[in-house]
Amino acid sequence: MFRNSLFILFTLTISVNTFSQKVSNADFQKQGNSIEITYTLSGLKYNQTCIVDIAVSTDGGATFSKPLKYVKGDVGLVETNGSKKAVWNVFDEFESFEGNIVFDIKARLEKK
Repeated sequence: MFRNSLFILFTLTISVNTFSQKVSNADFQKQGNSIEITYTLSGLKYNQTCIVDIAVSTDGGATFSKPLKYVKGDVGLVETNGSKKAVWNVFDEFESFEGNIVFDIKARLEKK
């Protein structure tokens, strides 16, 4: 349907699944056929790391995908607090993409 274009009703929802770390100031914007997702991570103590996963919903948050695979940047193992950016290659993950888009950003402490 929208293989070469990206139509999104921009809605942002942050799901924070954390212990001492916190995800805040999340936002996203379309960049061609990619979406740039920014957020701030805080609360990590010295020598702590966390795992950040991002999922997406196309039905306003009623259901979410599994964690996105085609994301580069500050996802997976994250070792520091501060401003973070991830870029998701939408059409590497989905053949078509439209709807009321909501992202779910989860950060959990890595167990060592």
